[in-house]
Amino acid sequence: MIAEIIMILAAVVLLVSLIVMIPKKDYYTQETPQTITISSAGGLQANYDNYISVEYRKGGSWTPTMETMVFDTGSNALILPDFSLLDATKYTVIEDNIQEPWGCPAKILKGPIRLGMTMEIPECEFVACTAPNASGNRTHICGASIGQYVISSGLYPSSPIVQLCVQLKRPFFEIVINEKSTNLNSQINFFTNKPSSYSQKNVGGPFPVVPNIPWTAIAIEGIKVDGNSTKWQVSSASKHIGLLDTGGGPVMINDDPQQSLVPVFKKTSDCPGWVSPSLGAQCFSDQITVNISPDFEVKYPDNGKTTTVLFSHPGTFTSWGEYVVSLNFGGPFFLYACNTLIDTKQFEVYLQPK
Repeated sequence: MIAEIIMILAAVVLLVSLIVMIPKKDYYTQETPQTITISSAGGLQANYDNYISVEYRKGGSWTPTMETMVFDTGSNALILPDFSLLDATKYTVIEDNIQEPWGCPAKILKGPIRLGMTMEIPECEFVACTAPNASGNRTHICGASIGQYVISSGLYPSSPIVQLCVQLKRPFFEIVINEKSTNLNSQINFFTNKPSSYSQKNVGGPFPVVPNIPWTAIAIEGIKVDGNSTKWQVSSASKHIGLLDTGGGPVMINDDPQQSLVPVFKKTSDCPGWVSPSLGAQCFSDQITVNISPDFEVKYPDNGKTTTVLFSHPGTFTSWGEYVVSLNFGGPFFLYACNTLIDTKQFEVYLQPK
């Protein structure tokens, strides 16, 4: 009898061990993302911008706002260049007279918008310019920031990407930017849950998004230049933050009052065309590493393709309370360094080194 009981127990133990060994279904990896294809452009002296197709309703068909619009995590809302092109019967005016961040008089509207030629937002809230700004330009940009921009009425729209996350009930969106030469599509991927690939050991995060500022930004601790640590410190009373900005052009760094970084950079480079002497800037191609936390850093590749614009006087970037906008990760970050996952519910960022 005892022998039979022992045999039964042994069989139970064996069965349990076999069940434990059965691979569990990974719901994260099984999820197929909903995807928008975007394109990338830029080079050493260019702006490394990323582009997305944006269409509005005109009559019974979709009409592109232009060939492409900049896809910009450093901006909040979708801003169309010309309100007069829209079919007024299909759009509702929410706010009649505002000034958008680049100075154009504009309206806030609600109505159908399509992104990437595939995903429609039937009730998208967005901005449309009614006239040029003081420089004679009309803003045209597809903002993708999860930050908050406030106007006097408090009604400024969230980005269409955030609105799409709500519509799809997929709060995570991933930004994957590839060089055109690789023949790989650049994409925005929408997920219900955090993909398992962002739970691997080499992934950084979650990093909290800095609150109460218009851009998607995270706190950073310091930088290295060609592998060497620096004494870069904007202010002992402030915290460095870095902008995650797909429309940010090259890497941009604001030096501290002691100009700790000027002698550290060695490899001078041609500057983008918009950099004028009045900005007090120099340009370099040294390899840089951004320390984000004690156990995670982002290393830009030493491929000679990354331009760093170093502003040598303090105050170039804005202070927000205890935070100083002291670095813009720039387009090369997304192109060469990391894929990025943004959690729009928890306001957190995950970084996956390439």
